[in-house]
Amino acid sequence: MVADLPGRVVVLVDGQGIEVRTPDGSTLAVLDPVDDALPAQQPTWSPDGSRLAWASFDDDGRPAVRIGDVDGNSEAVVQGLPTAPFYFQWSPDGSRLVWMGAGRGRVIGGIVPTDGNGDGAATLTSGGTLFVDWLPDSTGLVTHAGQATLELVVSGSEPIVLVRSTGPFGAPEVLPDGTVLSAGAVESSGQVQVAWGRDLESARVPLELISTPGGARTPVAAVPGTLVRFDVDPAGSRAAVWSVGSSWNTPLVVVDLRTGAIEQLLDDDAHGAQWSPDGSALAVLRRIDADHLAWGAWRGGEIDWFEPFEPTNEFIRGYLPFLDQYVRSVTPWSPDGRALVHTLVGDDGPTVVVQPVEPTGERVRVGRGDAAWWSPG
Repeated sequence: MVADLPGRVVVLVDGQGIEVRTPDGSTLAVLDPVDDALPAQQPTWSPDGSRLAWASFDDDGRPAVRIGDVDGNSEAVVQGLPTAPFYFQWSPDGSRLVWMGAGRGRVIGGIVPTDGNGDGAATLTSGGTLFVDWLPDSTGLVTHAGQATLELVVSGSEPIVLVRSTGPFGAPEVLPDGTVLSAGAVESSGQVQVAWGRDLESARVPLELISTPGGARTPVAAVPGTLVRFDVDPAGSRAAVWSVGSSWNTPLVVVDLRTGAIEQLLDDDAHGAQWSPDGSALAVLRRIDADHLAWGAWRGGEIDWFEPFEPTNEFIRGYLPFLDQYVRSVTPWSPDGRALVHTLVGDDGPTVVVQPVEPTGERVRVGRGDAAWWSPG
């Protein structure tokens, strides 16, 4: 069953090598060898699945992004950057790449052309934190900076402030029609205030749709919590929302963005969610205990839970805390929604496994690796 799954899987090996494999684990290409003196990180598929971008260094040992074909037969484009990047997101048309990395006490970012004809100078402003998502037509980005300001950034123009004081959330998401899902101020005891992680009794965060470029705000629904993160289905009709509750619980709900109806999936222990490529299923990540997580699949009704696992250090440190941003650019889902790929701590160290979802079956070990993501097609 695993052998006939479509697409390819990119794997970070031993924290420093990049390989492209078939879903059953056969190596197709080594894009950055494990024993290379210059380690690699953050492999990210292009929208059409033909190329990959990953963090590395140039020949002089300076931070860079490498962009190469998945077969590894052609030389990768090397684009220098001012700092080591920890995140990439391709524009929908594949022509540009937004990167983010650590500056002095803040996150910085920029946009580079994927053909290598440009520089990687930092151009995105940050008030400490920075989250991004591309416009559907690839002309620019929506950024959420400093935990407060939502801006529209279009090449050749000054940034347009959409919202000056957002509510407590991380990564914005641009819907297929160009509107942006955001969070408004926290509502508590009849008062409205901005609060990040503050313990507020019966706190609720209003979700809002923001127009671009005008910035008009349309209320959608208010969800329990003091910090929300979300992923919208491909049609732009439903949002999976996981949050930090007022009692430090972590619920998960699905919100209908057209009607505002809310369906509760988890009362506690939610750590993230991501829609399948066709939006028919939702992958749910749940905390089982101090050492174990579990993936599940929801299609309405009850969640089908899969075998718990101990996550790799790479996933815990590099992806889990900012999963709402990473679901904008990488996916565990196979292109047909029949399986998930993820990593775990196995008997022989970090291990890549494929979990059949439709129909549900036992997970299959497909080689060594710290992090793994399925191609878009």
